[in-house]
Amino acid sequence: MTDTVAWNSRLGVTEALEDAGWTGDVDDPLSILRHPSGAVWAVVNDAGDCGVHTPAGGNADFPGDVEDAVVIAAALTAAGQLTPSVTVPLPQPAAANSQHPAR
Repeated sequence: MTDTVAWNSRLGVTEALEDAGWTGDVDDPLSILRHPSGAVWAVVNDAGDCGVHTPAGGNADFPGDVEDAVVIAAALTAAGQLTPSVTVPLPQPAAANSQHPAR
């Protein structure tokens, strides 16, 4: 019998969340990741359909064609890792400010 490696179409999400302190589930470490806050992310099929569960019980499901960056942002937000208190605002270029004057 040979060992096989399961394909994870959301490997980029897995790696980003692991870098952010999420850990793989004991039973399925590449497809289910948990954050100490109680947030959970899981990929459910080879098409990349996945979901994020918040510590308060909310759910967000994403079809496989949603960009990884959107899924990562949702997972980090669910875990409280993407909030104004822990993110650094990017400076706006002068040209961007002139195109959108203050209201």
